[in-house]
Amino acid sequence: MKAHPEIVIVGTAGPGSHPGNSDLKNGWDLATELGMPLIDEHYYEPNAYFLSSRQYNYYPRDRKTKVYLGEYAAKDKKLIDALAECLYLLHVEANGDIVSMTSYAPLFAKKTNTNWNPDLIYFDNERPYLTCSYYVQQLFGQSSGQYYYGDCVTIEDPDEAPRWRGLPQEQESGKLQGQSVVLNVKTRKLYVKLVNASDKEKEFDVNLSRFGIKKTAVKTTLEGNANDENNYEKQPIAPKKETIKAQKKFDIDLKPYSMVMLAVRQTSYLIIPYHIRLTTNRLFVSLFIYIRMRAMKKLIMIFSLALLTMSAQAGKPWDNGKLTDVFYRRYDEL
Repeated sequence: MKAHPEIVIVGTAGPGSHPGNSDLKNGWDLATELGMPLIDEHYYEPNAYFLSSRQYNYYPRDRKTKVYLGEYAAKDKKLIDALAECLYLLHVEANGDIVSMTSYAPLFAKKTNTNWNPDLIYFDNERPYLTCSYYVQQLFGQSSGQYYYGDCVTIEDPDEAPRWRGLPQEQESGKLQGQSVVLNVKTRKLYVKLVNASDKEKEFDVNLSRFGIKKTAVKTTLEGNANDENNYEKQPIAPKKETIKAQKKFDIDLKPYSMVMLAVRQTSYLIIPYHIRLTTNRLFVSLFIYIRMRAMKKLIMIFSLALLTMSAQAGKPWDNGKLTDVFYRRYDEL
């Protein structure tokens, strides 16, 4: 490591990385002891797990080691499997301070030479087809950002998912509806993702009043029957895009077994999102200001100001000379 400091050591928690698994405990103990920056967790489960489990809601938030969810998938390739994975990824986004990266697996499978189900992309000598899960991965890949807002969407009477048989007693089962709002400050785009994995229509109330937004948005919809799946002969599930009028406050009804993503461009002249994180020994407050000059029609400055640093340990408001944990993702904890 001294010769190659650019190399990042990633630990492993083994397959079936769920509470109660000895591999998970042993892997985390070693990662903590050695101060590893990342630990790789793996699990393949029926869609019931991804509908019900919100595993990372219950992880300690003070660990230095972060999670790389290196292999995961529901054990089929129907639309309900993809929506279950989608709900799980929404919970991963909400726990962005714990989970650093994810990667679906396996990726490719050739016809007549397949030994695992599901894979993300299937192909023969002439053509490929993309699974429902592929489109969920694509939408999440296109909507990454630096900031997560958990309080912009209200779901009317969300349904609790059937409890997964292996869910620890102290954990609550997840909901069949989910949402996230993510801001990408580099592209100045806001992404609103809404999911309904139930058999009935659900109303989502969206409030983007804290943001300045342009007049139009791109709406992407993924919908169908729960057991629909793509194959070589037909592909009933594929995203549909349309340009719609952007609104700051609106209600949207999601059909059964559907996902909607809205991509909205920011156009505010002054936005001041802020966040606060408390730890046992210090308080950080960071303020971001974005100012755009109307006449020049371009961004003229971006300030990132650490306004306040307080420490219970006198003389130690910094870690290694750097202010840490300032750019925190969870706005819903305010």
